[in-house]
Amino acid sequence: MRVEYSFNDQQNEALDGMLQYRSMLLSLMGNLDEIQGDAQQLINAMPDNITDIQRKIVETACSLVGKVNYFWGGKYSQIGWNPEWGSIKQVTAAGSPTTGTMRVYGLDCSGFVSWVFINASGNLGSDSIIGEGTKSQWANATQISWSDAQIGDLTFYPDLSHVGIVVGVDQNGNVSIANCASGANNVVITGKSGFTIIARPSFSMFNSM
Repeated sequence: MRVEYSFNDQQNEALDGMLQYRSMLLSLMGNLDEIQGDAQQLINAMPDNITDIQRKIVETACSLVGKVNYFWGGKYSQIGWNPEWGSIKQVTAAGSPTTGTMRVYGLDCSGFVSWVFINASGNLGSDSIIGEGTKSQWANATQISWSDAQIGDLTFYPDLSHVGIVVGVDQNGNVSIANCASGANNVVITGKSGFTIIARPSFSMFNSM
């Protein structure tokens, strides 16, 4: 940044000041036990009549809210925090206006879904079952009605360009969806705006749902 934008002395001083807190900020971001306020409220509001895996899905999805940037092609098929999240990397996956640019590394929407299922189930093979991309995640799910929405169901944009996970359903049938959104450049919890399709993963851990 200093070289690319030819920082002056004042800008360099300001950057140095911010970098003093970089380690602390990165450690806070990587703490999966620290849940942001809105996400924590969602966890606290979970009903009693859900399965253990559904509860784990909500907790796992909420653990990344506000912490991981959107990165086209970003995947991580391991348990826990990826130490490379937050670093600067080149976007190498084709098909995005960001391809070839340098961005803060994180997850894309389907990468987030895959990471949540891997970590919620503790199964490193979960990504091969649920799929790594939106189209494969759609292919590994069965479309249902919005009125049948349950925690753990997947929601899609009509062209399958975006996917999220249902992490809450209120008494009026309104859903809360955790998704890694390019517009917000982070993991967020939203309503169903933009999501027109809902489907239930054909994942063995959902047989009891």
